[in-house]
Amino acid sequence: NMNVVFDIARSDSAGVAFTSTESQVPQARLCGLARVVEIKNPHAVTVKELDSADLEGVRRVLLKTRNSDVASESSFHPDAVFIAPDAACWLADRHFEVVGVDYFSVEAYTADEPPAHRTMRDAGIVIVEGLNLKVPPPGDYELRIEGYPQPGPRVVLSSLVEGSL
Repeated sequence: NMNVVFDIARSDSAGVAFTSTESQVPQARLCGLARVVEIKNPHAVTVKELDSADLEGVRRVLLKTRNSDVASESSFHPDAVFIAPDAACWLADRHFEVVGVDYFSVEAYTADEPPAHRTMRDAGIVIVEGLNLKVPPPGDYELRIEGYPQPGPRVVLSSLVEGSL
């Protein structure tokens, strides 16, 4: 079995952003087994899709949406897929450690307040924004973050050898 490695940090100036209640997130929380889940809804990450995504026992989830199609563009997309507030509660209630998204923000552009951001941050979830998930297919990976907390860390997914979960 060949190990496949994906560099999933955006290459533009926006880079990757980490949000946490901790001033510096321990590497052990950021790194480890992670699941890339494909979200088909073109508007929002919903409870319905999260419920059907087989996330039992998963602590780190990376949400691959249609935003990944524009991940290499630096232009702003007001219609970007966002995490619905009830989906943020769903993730918070299940004590995820890391939630990664393939855009600059987890919020809807039209949101007056950041409900998803606040809900997940207050639940202790580390939010990772600005990933490029266009290439890696859905599945389980080893997530590594190199160079954090300096600016421009590398975010790397390595495929797992069969049967390692």
